[in-house]
Amino acid sequence: RTIAVSNDGKVYLGGNFDTVGTYRRVGIVRLQPNGEVDSSFDIGLANGQLIIDILVQSGKGIIVIGRGPGFADASPFIRRYHFDGTLDPSFADYDTASYTPTDVMHDGNGGLFIIGGYFNGTIQRADADGRIDASFQPPPTSGIITFAMAANSRILVGGEFQVVGERYDPGLMNLDVVGTIDHSYNLPCNPIRTS
Repeated sequence: RTIAVSNDGKVYLGGNFDTVGTYRRVGIVRLQPNGEVDSSFDIGLANGQLIIDILVQSGKGIIVIGRGPGFADASPFIRRYHFDGTLDPSFADYDTASYTPTDVMHDGNGGLFIIGGYFNGTIQRADADGRIDASFQPPPTSGIITFAMAANSRILVGGEFQVVGERYDPGLMNLDVVGTIDHSYNLPCNPIRTS
């Protein structure tokens, strides 16, 4: 489901599995650069838990987003682990009861962007240790599925939006550094309805 590579060439695989080769690994496994399972790494997830996204933070560890066991959005979590597989308690305790994280990426300035699930899909900015940046105020919306950093610290956000601020933007929007919609950014394939 997800793959991340660290600077030393080690590969992190995340998904819905409990065994890799002869190794018992739930949700996440680390491979050596030659493809062999790194037997020293195991974060100890419970049976039925799965990993949906992994982000390597150089010098800090790996951030994982996961959920389960149970229904699709059961027991979501976002955590950071040290490179030895132990939990990093300095990472912020994230409110997953009201916000189901599904994707995390670097913001280009040392922090993070985190988006939520399909039904509550919003975007939040956090510092490197997961503390939410209240100065980032994107318009209230749902259905954000993906995002990418663009030039000048702008954020391209894609999804199936119902309402984005005062406009209807069903496919793609461009946000500035504080989360405001750039209304001059329009694609011919994006129908726009102002009422």
